Amino acid sequence: MNIKQITKLILISTIVYGCNKDKTEDNTPEKNNIEQTEAENNTSEENTNTEDNSGENNNNENNTSEENTNIEEIDYLPNVSCLSENPSEHKTTNITATGATLSWKTIEDFDHSNVRYRAVGSSEWISIASIQPPRHSVTIPENMLMPQTTYEWQVTVKCEDSTASSYSANTEEFTTLQQDENYINPSENLSNIAPSDIFDFSKWKLDLPEDLYGTGKPTTISPSDLGSGYQNAKYFYTNNQDNKSVVFKNNPTSGVTTPNSSYARCELREMMDTSVSTRGINANNWVFGLATQEAKANAGAIDGKLEATLTVDRVSTTGSNKTNLGSIVIGQIHASDDEPCRLYYQKQPEHNKGAIYFVHHREMNGKRIEYWYNLVGDYITEGKYVTDGEHSWLYTGSSEPSDGIALGEKFSYTIEVIYDTLYVTISREGKADIVKSVDMSESGYESDWFYFKAGVYSQNNLMTMENDYEQATFHELKVTH
Repeated sequence: MNIKQITKLILISTIVYGCNKDKTEDNTPEKNNIEQTEAENNTSEENTNTEDNSGENNNNENNTSEENTNIEEIDYLPNVSCLSENPSEHKTTNITATGATLSWKTIEDFDHSNVRYRAVGSSEWISIASIQPPRHSVTIPENMLMPQTTYEWQVTVKCEDSTASSYSANTEEFTTLQQDENYINPSENLSNIAPSDIFDFSKWKLDLPEDLYGTGKPTTISPSDLGSGYQNAKYFYTNNQDNKSVVFKNNPTSGVTTPNSSYARCELREMMDTSVSTRGINANNWVFGLATQEAKANAGAIDGKLEATLTVDRVSTTGSNKTNLGSIVIGQIHASDDEPCRLYYQKQPEHNKGAIYFVHHREMNGKRIEYWYNLVGDYITEGKYVTDGEHSWLYTGSSEPSDGIALGEKFSYTIEVIYDTLYVTISREGKADIVKSVDMSESGYESDWFYFKAGVYSQNNLMTMENDYEQATFHELKVTH
């Protein structure tokens, strides 16, 4: 590229920038002509001199270093095609009552994108700026939109030299869904009352169903952050209806899973001592009373009890497998690889009330030995099963539990280990407690280590609706050793 061609590119870029700028302000021919004239008259002195000297290539040796610097920069300016078309193929997905995901087909050689949206009929746009490549989508977080409202949105791109395309000529429209009757809006209380003001989270970490930092793994919130007022408007926040309970929300269709699971979760993991590893018999984990003397000496505690009072507010309503449909885990004892106790709540879409059951299992000789127990209802067939690693439970096709637990109905559970026995209790106001025990003396846990988990751990990864979600509200949560 010779100096004259470079100078011509400067003028073209400047003119195009003026035209595109006018498209968002004043698109009249007169305005465009004024911009072009000003652009030609106001080029830098160095560039004007370059054009004057280029005809016969006179005095090139007198060009200053500043002029040469400009030439190098111009060689790396994006091609004018960055401005030749607007982003296209707009699409709106993951539409909920209060959020949505916006995506588009972008163009090459751009620096970043800007999106703006508004309710149809409103004169004020809300902007989301500086969406960096290679991203060509953005999610409007939950609680930023109003239920059952039609919105329109547009997108523009900016090139590396700050020139920009106009906003897309056609607006994309979408309508948010009706609000679920059990949904709790956290927005009013996010800055006032934190979950750590309600519960002591100094001994817990939180796994979210989203990769917030591009690691390819679920984001984990540390005990120090969790205990210092952390909350997340999408997944983990204070219930603003009473300011005394904490909401756990999970969206399995878009959720990121942990390496050893294919199900997303918004779930707490017990952390007894964060200065040591999460794995092994150490101060961060506990052992059963039947453990060896060496194990008990090195563990953080011996035996334990998890107590929780909660409401299950929503479970999945879509899916191709009745066994997984509407199923979540609300409490666990987790071992190095297995779960001595995994407590389930499940409700089929056609039922008004749901069931509760649990499993005790252990991996032995490459086979998973599972013992299943009903607590409320008879959704599963009780008994011992030997599998190749996958869970064996199957929904029996049972009718609605006559004494089941409805969405939004408060109940309590206790998961406790005393020496070699597991006790699982379900309590409800005005009803007798339901208690089942499991003899674990032959389960092979003498040299293993354990920790509690609580929250919403999905058991349905076959949802057919993108905005299907699960939610539980914890009113009490306590661990003792």
